[in-house]
Order: sequence, then structure tokens, then C-alpha cells
Amino acid sequence: MRNKELVNRKLEQLDGQLQIIKVMSTRSTTTIDDIHNSVAKCEELISNIKSMVDREPMTGQDVNPYIA
Repeated sequence: MRNKELVNRKLEQLDGQLQIIKVMSTRSTTTIDDIHNSVAKCEELISNIKSMVDREPMTGQDVNPYIA
């Protein structure tokens, strides 16, 4: 994977957003809109990661996983 570092940073951002949601769920001042905004950020990060993976060139192993 050419953009391994970028994918890892995006995954770390996603992990951070999930941690934020966990903390937000323990606070009484958190609104549903706050949680929806954080979930939307997570969905955007997931979409970006999927796009990055789809843009990666295929190798012989990707085409035929039974090649040793």
C-alpha cells in the first residue's frame, strides 16, 4: 500500500472520534446533535479510507489470492 501512513493517520482520527463519542455519552450536557455531528465525522473518515483503499493499484495477490 503506497499511502499506508495516510491511512494510519485517518484510522487514528477515526479512533479519536470514537473516543470523543464515548466521553460525550457520559456527560449530561451532551446533546443528540453533538453525537450526530461526531458520528457524521466518523462516517466521513470511513468513506475517505474506503476511497483510498479502492484507489490503490491491484497486485497479483489482490487479483488471485490463491497465488503463493
